[in-house]
Amino acid sequence: MLRRQHESRGRVLVVLESLDDEPRQEAKAAEQTGDNMATQFTNPAGLSQGNYSHVATVTGGRLVFVSGQVAFDELGNVVGRTMAEQAEQVFHNLKVALAASGATLEHVVKMNIYMRDLTASRLQAFRAVRARHLGQHLPASTLVATPALVHEDLMLEVEVVAAVD
Repeated sequence: MLRRQHESRGRVLVVLESLDDEPRQEAKAAEQTGDNMATQFTNPAGLSQGNYSHVATVTGGRLVFVSGQVAFDELGNVVGRTMAEQAEQVFHNLKVALAASGATLEHVVKMNIYMRDLTASRLQAFRAVRARHLGQHLPASTLVATPALVHEDLMLEVEVVAAVD
């Protein structure tokens, strides 16, 4: 097993990864965020490995629930005609909403993604934007294909749960 340790804003993130082609026993990331809160991200053996975590466990701290964010600007206008453009606006809106509660994207432990007209190219565009904003942080995630959203020009909605100490 390879152990990597990252430090960001006073938080320590430990990631365990397999170094060979053997099935992973368990890949975990644990964050200690103060004296009373810990977050652990786990990908148990026997489940597919992706660019997300299957399980997020939080002990202590407080939870912040952010309603689904879409590609609206502050005036309610749709921003972007491509998935990448709309995803950038959605992540901007998520950052604004999280900041209102003293949280950041690094605090997100669960992300639900609702994508209209799901295609491989739209999914790839979304994943590229998400990777730019989340980096090595891989919260538990769910992707749901949906036939429609609140406005016909919207392609994406993302809601999150964050854990803050």
